[in-house]
Amino acid sequence: MSETAPIVVTLDQVRETARRIVNHQSSRGAIGVSVHHVMAMAQALCALDDIARLAAESAATRAEMHRAGVSGDAAGVHAADDRLTEIEAELHAELMTLGFIPTEQDPLQ
Repeated sequence: MSETAPIVVTLDQVRETARRIVNHQSSRGAIGVSVHHVMAMAQALCALDDIARLAAESAATRAEMHRAGVSGDAAGVHAADDRLTEIEAELHAELMTLGFIPTEQDPLQ
């Protein structure tokens, strides 16, 4: 078997393809993989992308909260804290969806 050159794509390209797969209904499998498995992989990739973006948003919001605290901006700290609560709830839900947090251990309920 001959070696082929590696395929180089960006994570954004992979994410776009995964989103297209998730949004497209087809009965045709790809590369001998069932449509069900392709859909599951695409959904997992999209969820991982959401988790990474939420983590980045959380880090940026925490930095914003710190800057507001240092400058004495109580309203800014409160607003950032409210955003963090929303971000953490979304992050928790995504982690539960992927099975990283068992549903019976949901502290947000």
